[in-house]
Amino acid sequence: MHAARRAGLASILAAVLLLVPQAAGAQEEAPRVGYVDVQLIRSQYLAPNLEGAMAELDRTRTALQDEFDQKSASLDDQEKQALFDEYQKRLDASAQELRRLQAEFEARVLEAIAAVAGEQGVEIVLQKEVVLHGGVDLTASVLRRLGVQTNPSGGS
Repeated sequence: MHAARRAGLASILAAVLLLVPQAAGAQEEAPRVGYVDVQLIRSQYLAPNLEGAMAELDRTRTALQDEFDQKSASLDDQEKQALFDEYQKRLDASAQELRRLQAEFEARVLEAIAAVAGEQGVEIVLQKEVVLHGGVDLTASVLRRLGVQTNPSGGS
């Protein structure tokens, strides 16, 4: 009886093993992987678009510092602290505007990446720095979608 059971079990096991490769072949292909050069996108899209706002924040900081230095010269410590707190709030408001603008541009980058990936049939997008081999470079297409003129020999 044990021999018959072993023979039956061996037949079932053989049938399962024969079906596994067919089932594996019937599965979908592995997802296509793409990547983007985040540093290049920062330098060619984000930095130029944020340059004006960053310069404005620096001008505001300098102007507030100069104004504080002039007004605080004749104040006692408590008055200086109150004036400092007022100027810090103004500076924080300017910095908050820069962060809002940065988040807006970063959202545009993510939207462009998603759109380009969809157009090219890419399901997973990584940063270029983590890709050791393979994948589809989406950087130039993402930059074009964002309105950046890309240099064909410029590393993207």
